[in-house]
Amino acid sequence: MPDNKTRKILRLPYFNYSQEGVYFVTLVTQGRAKLFSEVNQEEVSLFPAEKMVERWWYMLAEKFLKVKPREYIIMPNHFHGIIEFTTNHLSNARIDDEVVEIVPVYGNGDNSQTLSQVIQWFKTMTTNEYIRQVKRSGWEPFDNRLWQRNYYEHIIRNDVDYERIYFYIQSNPQQWEEDQENPNNLTK
Repeated sequence: MPDNKTRKILRLPYFNYSQEGVYFVTLVTQGRAKLFSEVNQEEVSLFPAEKMVERWWYMLAEKFLKVKPREYIIMPNHFHGIIEFTTNHLSNARIDDEVVEIVPVYGNGDNSQTLSQVIQWFKTMTTNEYIRQVKRSGWEPFDNRLWQRNYYEHIIRNDVDYERIYFYIQSNPQQWEEDQENPNNLTK
């Protein structure tokens, strides 16, 4: 008998995720593996992978014409960020003091860039880089995949909503003990 499990739809039906707007996203590592940092006494100690994730976050603006990455926090096993879809722009990127020309994936100005395409690219690039660093630098390997299959998103609708999410991002390390993504959290 076939497995008829249906996946929960996380996106708003009929919402155009390519339109201008501001979104809050959360990505979680597969199995909640702590690969990016460690939180001790509300302070974040960063692993080398944190800088890699940060770099690819900023590369979003170089790869996608309409994307402006904003505030973010990289936690031991998840990533929170605010991403803005805005008017088109083009530029070159800098990686390790070398200018690299970035050819936009969806650069024809037809608003075909969607939030899911942007997040998928980010997950792909960070996964590929992480695999390279496991081989080159001995980073801790991950099991099967770096990121969970899906991601959480929230459409930020006004300034009050933005401020609430901004505060949540900034205070996330102080909330680590109670965080639902913390595998050591006994209050789940």
